[in-house]
Amino acid sequence: MTFPRRISPFLKMTAVSVALSACGSHPSATTSQLAAESAGGTLKLVIIPPARALDYSTPNKLVKTSAYSKAMGEWDRQRGRVKTAHPIGHMMVALDCGDVSIPLTGQTGSEMNLWSALDGVGASFHLFPGFLEDAATIKPDIDLRRSNGNLAELDFKVTTQMCHHLAGFLAEYKAKGADKRYGGQYRPRRFEGGGCTSFALAFLEVGGLMKRSLYTQAFSRELMIGVGRIADYSDGAGSGYEFGSNLIAHDSTGNLVAWPAAQPVLVQHESIRPLSGWLSAWSDERDAATNISPATQPNVIPWTVYDPAMVFDFIQQTAAAGGGAAMGRTWTAKKDQGATVLETDATDAVAEPYWDVQDDLRVD
Repeated sequence: MTFPRRISPFLKMTAVSVALSACGSHPSATTSQLAAESAGGTLKLVIIPPARALDYSTPNKLVKTSAYSKAMGEWDRQRGRVKTAHPIGHMMVALDCGDVSIPLTGQTGSEMNLWSALDGVGASFHLFPGFLEDAATIKPDIDLRRSNGNLAELDFKVTTQMCHHLAGFLAEYKAKGADKRYGGQYRPRRFEGGGCTSFALAFLEVGGLMKRSLYTQAFSRELMIGVGRIADYSDGAGSGYEFGSNLIAHDSTGNLVAWPAAQPVLVQHESIRPLSGWLSAWSDERDAATNISPATQPNVIPWTVYDPAMVFDFIQQTAAAGGGAAMGRTWTAKKDQGATVLETDATDAVAEPYWDVQDDLRVD
């Protein structure tokens, strides 16, 4: 079932810095300036896998494997293999382009508290205070992981024009306060906020560096979550969760399903205990009985969540095959200490507007 969508007043923003002509060269440029313009740079996506593999087949299995990954991440930290445990993985971005460079950073936020687990899958839809990581703070963990292969990297060679465009996107993202909003349902290209992986991949989108129609199916989990698996218990008010543009997915037959645009997700207030029978499936016929607003919202919540583990696996598999053509690009594989790196020449990429008008995440 597909629900009609419209852009909400909150989302009606104009990306004033979209004008690609601002990145063009000037007729009066000197020889040295022209040389600098042709130098370009490199966009880097740095991927940290979960400490241990996660199982998304049911909510309960995801809870169990996430808890195990968290425990093993702490064990890795105590053994000196990492400086920071990342139980669900992480993604970051850096832009090496001279004066318009972006030091390594990632979208993150405050950690989920213990009580949030009583919200079931709703723990992923809380709006957490967000911030962009500081390169100096995360460097010790990155250096250690690079030495032992506990991260991977995608490198894109880009033009100087593209450097300015990508740096401008980050400036716009911060200017609109999107970096202060951390949540799984938000879309960075609509300046709603975002999670770590959606934030990093947004740079590929606005740069046209990889086709979203290809990597969404390879890098994301498209889930259909029954409202009975979600509560809003930990906040006390039981008011539900904000709308986000990534509340969209394709069902098992390939049909696009979208949550009604701009409408919050209204859910039960009663707690959902981890490992209960309610979390043994993503949805079933019981969801209709727990829908507190059946006249205005469906029984199932579609959600596309980008998974850093899937990006990490793509890098490892492509490198193991010796690089070559994959996901619309031609890759060269190399090692940076213990880390696997895939490189590609993306100087042919055509920049996209910052604002994303397309609802379907499988469409470029």
